[in-house]
Amino acid sequence: MLVHVTRTSVCMGDDAFDNSRNIEFADNAAVSDIISTLNGDSFFPHIMGNDVMWAVLNSRGEVILEYYTKFLGRTVYKVPKNALLRELCGGEMTLHCVYYSNYRKG
Repeated sequence: MLVHVTRTSVCMGDDAFDNSRNIEFADNAAVSDIISTLNGDSFFPHIMGNDVMWAVLNSRGEVILEYYTKFLGRTVYKVPKNALLRELCGGEMTLHCVYYSNYRKG
């Protein structure tokens, strides 16, 4: 299935590019497949320094997971990790990734 994925910019220079992409996911993809698919497609920019967090939101603006890039690549699921992506995206089949350079660890 094709999902339109967007992300916020990580710096001013990043604003010059279209940060959206149509990405192919398996028809039976689960929430647990999101990060590996996005990383395999080189969707997230490489960021030097801090551990940063990407929050992945569905088309209703609900956070479905948080991905911490350097803290062992940790993913915190806000919904069951085996939930089907098709059901969480809704009819719009979109995801939006929000960049946080600083966050409260806990």
